[in-house]
Amino acid sequence: MIVWILLVTLVTLCFLFPKSKVAYALMLAFTFIVMAFNTENADTEAYQFVYEHYDYIIHNLKEVSTTYVMEPAFLILVRVFSSAFKCSFGNFHFFLSVVTIGGMGIFLNKYSKYPALMMCLYFISPFFPCDVIQIRNFIAEVIVAHALYALLQSERQGRREIIEYIVKILIAATFHVISLSYLLVLLICYIRKPPQLKLVSLALCCSVGILPWFVARFLGSFALKASGYLSAQHTVWHYKSVLMILVIIADLFVIRYFSRHSGTYTEFTRPLMKKKDAFISRMYQLHILYLFVVPAIPLFSFSLYRIPRNFLILDYLCYSYYLQGKRSGRIDFIAFFYLITGVYWSAANMISQWNVVLQNNILLGSLWF
Repeated sequence: MIVWILLVTLVTLCFLFPKSKVAYALMLAFTFIVMAFNTENADTEAYQFVYEHYDYIIHNLKEVSTTYVMEPAFLILVRVFSSAFKCSFGNFHFFLSVVTIGGMGIFLNKYSKYPALMMCLYFISPFFPCDVIQIRNFIAEVIVAHALYALLQSERQGRREIIEYIVKILIAATFHVISLSYLLVLLICYIRKPPQLKLVSLALCCSVGILPWFVARFLGSFALKASGYLSAQHTVWHYKSVLMILVIIADLFVIRYFSRHSGTYTEFTRPLMKKKDAFISRMYQLHILYLFVVPAIPLFSFSLYRIPRNFLILDYLCYSYYLQGKRSGRIDFIAFFYLITGVYWSAANMISQWNVVLQNNILLGSLWF
């Protein structure tokens, strides 16, 4: 119970002082402790098995469960730390925590004037408990966030920027195959007019049924892992899918709200915000493009919610830009919208892991009473 009180206190502090570097540092430290010192969660057994039985898995890929089939870059890290460095799984997990949380913390502090608020919203979702548990997706998420920001904030979006983006996404895909879906973002660089973009989005929505065929035919070595997300046995038609679809659509309209309220900027802030306005506009286009996830979730797998979930970091960044352009610069009702929907993002697939993650922690476990 003390852990939850501490967490609520930190969240309140970040909402009261959204620009505070101290509040940001405290939230970042708590985030690191939650992940780095966690000893048990829903995926710990799978990751530890892969770490300790690397050779067996590599030589028996077709026989082992898809749970233990992981992407090549992650397996290379496993090989290096387990065989070359002779590290324990706990040390390997600690290293990954430093890299991922450090990378995300740097991103939020560098690009936002509201680092405490951004770190707080990030902790609520997607970090807790999803990123704590889904380590490969977390690594990919950090790479994708940096790649998307570099592409969408660029005024030029020329050949060099596009090639750099493709390279980063392919690197992210070697940690989690779902990152390949972010190659579709490149369509935004070529389709500028809203009516055309909406037609493309509609075409993608109508084409989700051929995804299993496309994956099997064109993804090569990635197909085995990707097919697990498109198996009919994972089909989910119930309230959880409906609520997730509503949240995804609500996120779209919030970004649309940001893009249509540039008129609230003052004469002083408008020149500074021109580039940020363009970024928000492109994020709105991105959300329209990825509406195909709406029919894909109930048709294939609820796990496909990871695709829009990995956009949350950039959605929060749009919110910070919106606040930066306001006369008062104070947080408003949208912060509480992200707080509420963030809790749902966290609870939708992982509510059973909330207490598990916090209780099974070397440092925080002693505070659980």
